[in-house]
Amino acid sequence: MLTVIACIPLLIEEKSIKFILMKNKEFLKSLSAIADQLRRTIEAEVVGFESTPAAIAERRAKVFDPLGGFEYFVYTYFLHYVHTEEKSQLHEFLFTRLPEILREPKGVPEATGAPRGEGKSTLVTQLFTLYCIVTAQKHYCVIVMDSIDQA
Repeated sequence: MLTVIACIPLLIEEKSIKFILMKNKEFLKSLSAIADQLRRTIEAEVVGFESTPAAIAERRAKVFDPLGGFEYFVYTYFLHYVHTEEKSQLHEFLFTRLPEILREPKGVPEATGAPRGEGKSTLVTQLFTLYCIVTAQKHYCVIVMDSIDQA
């Protein structure tokens, strides 16, 4: 029988980190407790989202919409990342083009350039990747970047 021992950080009240070695059952129990605590924190801090089953189903349907789902996802859950509801030409392009690429049966090479500060990394690398994972449209997202000239 194979026993897996996991080393995970547990956040303590004093904000210190303690590492504990634990077996499978203990690990899963601990992970469940952390998830429950995070869920309670999120529920306590998030306001403005109606929590009725109908409202949740409506939001999910909008997120899973193949045409406007990504844009809805960004402006509903990550407005603090895009800072404004006014979209630049780049944002308009990405909100149209990225879902088109996602619907293609094979990978599509795409190169889009824009000046620094336009939100390329935020929209494409962070939020679109997260959207693909949340909607289960992609399972293994590989992010490769070359920014050595900017370092």
